[in-house]
Formats: sequence, C-alpha cells, structure tokens
Amino acid sequence: MDHNEIIKSMFKAMLDLDKENAQKIAQAAVQDSLDLNRFLQEGMSAAMESIGKKFQNGEMYLPELQMSADVFQAAMQVIEPELLKLKKGYQEKKRVVIGTVKGDLHSIGKDLVATMLKTEGYDVIDLGVDISSLDFMERAVQLNAHVIALSALLTTTMAAQKEVIEAMDTNGVRDRFKVIVGGAPVNQSWAEKIGADAYGENAVAAVKIINNFFPE
Repeated sequence: MDHNEIIKSMFKAMLDLDKENAQKIAQAAVQDSLDLNRFLQEGMSAAMESIGKKFQNGEMYLPELQMSADVFQAAMQVIEPELLKLKKGYQEKKRVVIGTVKGDLHSIGKDLVATMLKTEGYDVIDLGVDISSLDFMERAVQLNAHVIALSALLTTTMAAQKEVIEAMDTNGVRDRFKVIVGGAPVNQSWAEKIGADAYGENAVAAVKIINNFFPE
C-alpha cells in the first residue's frame, strides 16, 4: 500500500474507533518501513486532535473519547518499540514530569504528549491525573526533572496550573524547571498570566517547544 494511503487509512480507523483495524494498519506501517514519526504525527496524532475538537464541539461524547484513547494505545503498542529502536545511541535527553492537574480526570491529551516525548528520547515520568500542586512540585524535585508539563482539559481546573507554579515560587524552586501548560481551554495569554514558560497548542507543538528548551 502507498505510504500516504496507509496514513489516511490510520486516520480513518481512529476516527471510526476501529481498534483491530488500527493495529493492523500500524503493523503494515512497520512492515513497509514507513517513516513512523510521520505516521504518528500525520495519522495518529492528527486523528486524536480531530477527535478532541469533535468532543469540544459536542460531536463526540466522553465514552467515544475514551474509546479513541484505547485505539491510540493499541496502535502505539505496535509502533513504539520500533520508534524507540531508532533512538538508540542518541544522546540521552532531559527528564519531563507530566500530569493532569488537580480536579481533572482527563488523560488523552497528556497521554499523547507523553508518548510523543518518549519517542523523541525524553525520560518521561507520567504522574497520571488529578495531581495536586504539591505532588507536582515534590516529584519534580525528587526526580531532578528539567520540565514540568501541566495539562488541564476543563475551564474549572485551569487555576490548578497556576497553583503549581505558585507552589514552586513559594518553595524557592521555580527556577529549576521549565513549565509548559496545555489543554483545551488553555491559551498563550493564560500561560503568560500564570508565569509558565510556554504554551503547547497541541501535542506536536508541545514537543517542538520542549525540544527548543534544550537545543543540541
């Protein structure tokens, strides 16, 4: 199959929430030696972004959103080992602590960023969801992290991103970390207002920004 067709088929399989087909297409991408970074970004990540927009617009509901995450992870199980092989021998990159802030149980956007960072060679520690400001700060300090990535998918939980930064300021550790924020209700203006170092509009943008934090 043509590589462009494989990518288009993957995009469609994810929008159709077709887990079995998504895995088969991922296997075809590996077998055909397709550029897996391109496959991930243009097929899988683009589909997840489209699904996220449909959810925000009321065209998809939470059960479908959760199913899309399952489809994404099923396909990642196929391609992630191959992506990591490509990174062997690369200089070890920085450590990123990522999680969804207190009061927010959404994980899809966070999971996508974490996965893409891993394939870039970062040491990613995913704290999960509903993480308090003190937990973010303490884990980042304990792990000697370089970046803290804060996800908030609800307008009502955006303030928790600010609380993490305030906790770091209060405890005198703010300068130790780069902080990037993201999520559906978040924007550049909010990032600047709360003193974050950057705003990631989507997973691809977030990875590029973190790469730029540490130019080779």
